[in-house]
Order: sequence, then structure tokens, then C-alpha cells
Amino acid sequence: MLASAQYFVVSEGRGKSILSAWGLACVCAAFVLSAPTAYAQSAPAASLPINPPAQIVSQRARVRVSAGNVVTDFGTVIRGTSYLPRYPDVDRELAIVGRDVLRQKWRSFKTEYGLNAIQIDFRTWSVGSVDPASFTALIDLFVDWSAEDGVYLILGYGNKPGTIDAAGLKRFWEVFAPRYKDHTHVIYELNNEPAELALPKWPQATLALQGKMYGYIRGVAPDTYVILFSVPNITGGAKAVDAIRSVRDVDYGNASVGFHWYGGDAQTIEALRRSGYPVICTEFKSQSELGAIDYVSLVDRVHKLEAVHAGWIPHQPRIENLGKDFKVAIEAAGISWEPDFGSWPLSNIQSASARRNTP
Repeated sequence: MLASAQYFVVSEGRGKSILSAWGLACVCAAFVLSAPTAYAQSAPAASLPINPPAQIVSQRARVRVSAGNVVTDFGTVIRGTSYLPRYPDVDRELAIVGRDVLRQKWRSFKTEYGLNAIQIDFRTWSVGSVDPASFTALIDLFVDWSAEDGVYLILGYGNKPGTIDAAGLKRFWEVFAPRYKDHTHVIYELNNEPAELALPKWPQATLALQGKMYGYIRGVAPDTYVILFSVPNITGGAKAVDAIRSVRDVDYGNASVGFHWYGGDAQTIEALRRSGYPVICTEFKSQSELGAIDYVSLVDRVHKLEAVHAGWIPHQPRIENLGKDFKVAIEAAGISWEPDFGSWPLSNIQSASARRNTP
């Protein structure tokens, strides 16, 4: 331990809700009646043990690729939440929510909310103004917490959307890539939206930097799973595939195309998968302009991502403000999946995961 219903919008605008609450309810009902449940879609692979050890070891085994998705050692897709560090000083940071309160959230979110990953979100950094090494003690703590709790931790560089700071990106990964390379539950996300464009419109220099930084990370952390691109709009079909293909020497047996759902279509996701590029959604808007959580948007995007069996992490709610409203919205929409631990949101579905927690 360290030191202490498939429905899609081809060009959805950032921040715009596409369904009214009534329309969402109708679509959700149709989805539930016409499509297999998320539980059935994400059942563990037959080759994996039905009942893992009753007591989780210090950390989860590494994620892997299955059918174009990032899946856990149980065979389930990544479903998570996030945490946004504001201060490098550990005591000051934990005082924001309260150390004991936050620790309890980390312990219980997997069973209470059916999630299995936490993303450390650095996007409030001013690019180049904060030395990432100052955050190591805090991130060490979060790496330890997630290992103890048996969940995955996604660590990534949060540059300002639409910008690329090659020096800052390199410095970040010089600090963190070798530091957690042996922690099998840690996943690296290369960067946050280095271009606010769909993949076919990315500048060649931005694409080239993806390959260069991937090569660096792979050199110092050969076994760590890496998420690249983190594009804001997963559109473009075959042209998006061409853009990904232009970044050579990436092993997609241990890496994925990351995307954010501010504009998206199923056709591009499937085109990427058919071409051998697995995908995962590491951000989507579920927050109103006033800062409140927009549960209509959240449920809409979760439905879309479950429909294509893709892993997901919303921009909100973060782990510190997960609450009953999250569960109410998911249940009202009729969404269910097989959690790694606990029995929510399975409703009446009994599964291997539910049995794991039965004495």
C-alpha cells in the first residue's frame, strides 16, 4: 500500500437536453419492452468465476477488452462517478466534504449505487500553473482507498477543453505514469478533450501527440490500461476511424478510444468497434446551467450508453453528491444493470453479483 431502446442524435449540441421528462419516460418504457436488459447485456463472461473471493484483495485485477468494451475482472462494463481535487494539501482537500464523510462515500458507493469506478477529475487546473507532483500524497490516498474498496480508479490529465499543453501533459505523466504502474486497479486517461471537435477535424499535430504520449506511458507503464483521445463528440463514422488509424503503434488490446457524449451516434461507435477500437464514455453533461444536477439528461445518456453496451462516467453527480435522487431517476426510467457488488439496480433480477453479497 502507498504511503499515506436505441435512440441517438447525430449532432447533439453541448448542454442541450434532447428529451422532455414525459418524452423520456415514453422512450424509456419502449426501450425496456423492446430491448434486452442492461443486466443481460453485461453478464460476466463464462470464463470468469461466478463467485470471486468473498473478501476483496488489495486491488482489482486489470480491466480488459471484450466485444469492443472496457470490462472489469468480473466481465461487467465500467460504470462510475468522479471526484474533483481542488487542493494539493491533503487536510485542506478532505476538509471540503469532511474526511470521514468522503471516506464513507468511497466505501459505500459500489453497493449503494451499483458503480465500480471513480475518475479523478483535474479539469479545474489552469494549464501549466500547478505542478502535478504537489498532488501525489492526495492521489496516493485515493489510490489506496480505491484498492481497499475493490473499485477501479481512472486517473487523467485535465487540460482545459479544446487546448493542448504538450509540456504540461508530459510533466503530468512523468509524475504519475511510473508511480501507479503496478497498481492493477488504476487506469490512465491520457487527456481531456485536447480539441473541441469531432475526430475527423482534429489537427494532425493533436493526433500525433496522442501517439507520442501513449508511447511514453507504455514505456514506463507497460501493463496499465490507457484511454486515449477523450473526444467531446463521437461522430464522423468512417472518417473518425481514419483519424484513429492515423495514430499508429497503439495496442488496442490494452487501450481504448475515450469519448464524451456531447454529440454522438451509434454508427460511429459501431464503426470504431468493427475496426478493432474499443470505446468508453468518460464524460457527459448532467448538470444544468445553474449547477444543479439535470437528471433528465443523465438518464437520457445512460440509456444511450447502456443501449450500445458502453461503459460510462457522468460529469455529475460526483461521488460527494451522489444521493437518493440518482437512484430515483434510474429506477423511474426502468434502467437496470448487473452491479459488481450489492443488488441495486437489479430490482427483481437475481444474478451472480447479488449472490456474491448473500451470506
